[in-house]
Amino acid sequence: MSQEDQLIEATETPAVTLFPMFITPFTAVKKLEHYCGGSFNAKLLIADKIRDGEIRAYAKRAWISKEPSLRLSRVLPTEGFERKILIPRSCLIGAESWTENVANWKWRAGDFYSVLHGPSIRRQHFKSVRLAKDDVEQIVTQAEAAKHKKLSARGRPTKLDAWNEVWRSVLRIVIEEEFSKSALVDMQRFRAKVLEGAFEPGRDPPLDDETVAPLLNSIYREFVDRGVNY
Repeated sequence: MSQEDQLIEATETPAVTLFPMFITPFTAVKKLEHYCGGSFNAKLLIADKIRDGEIRAYAKRAWISKEPSLRLSRVLPTEGFERKILIPRSCLIGAESWTENVANWKWRAGDFYSVLHGPSIRRQHFKSVRLAKDDVEQIVTQAEAAKHKKLSARGRPTKLDAWNEVWRSVLRIVIEEEFSKSALVDMQRFRAKVLEGAFEPGRDPPLDDETVAPLLNSIYREFVDRGVNY
């Protein structure tokens, strides 16, 4: 059975009446990025877990496009399936250019695709993907336990490690979020957001707010107060 036949077969199975609780792919990324070293590593982990069958992913619609242009292939066809479908693992296993695919997925909207093998370009598209919340929470628990074990093995993070995490947190805010006065109302809000992204919740951070305040306040004054656009 071809991959296209498998996709169609999966979408034409009788509708399932009971579904797990769902979260968006973007929410899953936010839950895992702290443990993975950033959002892109979290996206790769989630994609691999979907492909391995450890995270159930459901799509509202699915189709295969032979359109060479990625942008045009994303256009919703007139024919398709309107009910929630479980994305079969067979539609993702062996997909070409996996890392590039994942980078081009629309994580906020939940629009995923994979490139199929063949003499000509074909892409499988899955629209409005939602992930099983229990599956994601289990991955988060595993990642948290692994990080805790690593910290316990090497002891308290050094101050150099801590400062590196602070800088990573600042860069994540600049690149992935809104680095503006409207989003970061004041210096205190900015410092709290940086520390929240840098250190594990519920544990005493190796650097406190007073230690990082001079640097983060100067960053805030120079870039946020001045309204520098990124």
